[in-house]
Amino acid sequence: MIEQTISNDADPQCRGIGGPFHMQRLCVLVCGTHRCGTSAVTRVINLLGADIARDLIPARSDNARGYWESAAVIGIHDELLNLIGPLQADPFDPLSLPTAWRNTQQTQRAKYQLMDHVETEFAGSSLFVVKDPRISRLLPLWIDALKALSINVIVVIPFRNPLEVAASLAQRDAVSLPKALLLYLQSYLDIEFASRSRRRVFVRYDSLFSDWRAFQTQLSELSDMQLTPPSSVTNAKIEDFLTTDLYHQRFNREELLSHPDVATIMVDLYDNMCKAVDRDDLLVRAAFDRLRGYCEHADKLYRDFIGEELTALRRRATAERNALKEEFERSTSWRVTTPLRWTKLIATTGFRFDPSAVFRMLTLRRVRKGDYPAWPSVAHRGS
Repeated sequence: MIEQTISNDADPQCRGIGGPFHMQRLCVLVCGTHRCGTSAVTRVINLLGADIARDLIPARSDNARGYWESAAVIGIHDELLNLIGPLQADPFDPLSLPTAWRNTQQTQRAKYQLMDHVETEFAGSSLFVVKDPRISRLLPLWIDALKALSINVIVVIPFRNPLEVAASLAQRDAVSLPKALLLYLQSYLDIEFASRSRRRVFVRYDSLFSDWRAFQTQLSELSDMQLTPPSSVTNAKIEDFLTTDLYHQRFNREELLSHPDVATIMVDLYDNMCKAVDRDDLLVRAAFDRLRGYCEHADKLYRDFIGEELTALRRRATAERNALKEEFERSTSWRVTTPLRWTKLIATTGFRFDPSAVFRMLTLRRVRKGDYPAWPSVAHRGS
């Protein structure tokens, strides 16, 4: 059983008469980095009785049982991180966010967008769960938004061996080991610090499969029994969901410790999170503080340099891509297939309802360039 310690800066509503969450709405925020078991944990919480968004993104081959993420929330997070993040449009950006990111106009706008989403999606819900790996970077924003709505928060922090995360990211997204480890380190140090003022529980991914009922008991106690004990039907659904084919990459602590490319700080972080599963006390938090101090010093030394180098690489890549695009669009094959692209556009958009608009666009483009309009490019960024 966890030893719960609330820091002095905890929100007063967490210590109200009659229990901290007595008769108030409750949001469970599942907060972990990519490939750390957030999807499995979220589904279990949902099966235990927490409502979930209706606009869930569809499952894909890399996560066949679902992501359990709201499309609207993903859109809000992506837009904000593209505006304030060091590496725009990189879902695996391992650098910390700018120091004053919470005070920007973009962040305030995102806060109101999240509040609108919660009030629309969960207006009649007393208990709901939200998940997106980007919350690992934006947890303070969510806490602010939910506090403004007078909604209490429990932070659930799934984690697993860093080597398992790195192997999964390499297989699915071709992310290098150094980048995956830095993302893991930065994400969990941010999560741990931002969640101190809230009730929270750390969950080992491997333990979820071996004994999910221990997690259910901890979560139920933290919610003051707003999550009721599961029925036999719920038990069966969770057992059917938590099968070993969800757990592909497996490494033990000894392999993490002996790996030649893993820094000691990664082992220390993983060890401290394992301790926090059962003993989230001041000693464990002091250990997290030491690790965060080391990272902050390194961040001051290297952040600007890395940012400048990455910006230069991005500009060079953009220039090369634009040059290739222009060369291709001047080619014979591009010109020959232009009518086919416009046929597809007319067939799949609102243009088909206004033939005169199509005629005007085609005529205008012919006058200007002597050619059909180019098929508009569409940028796509996966979740």
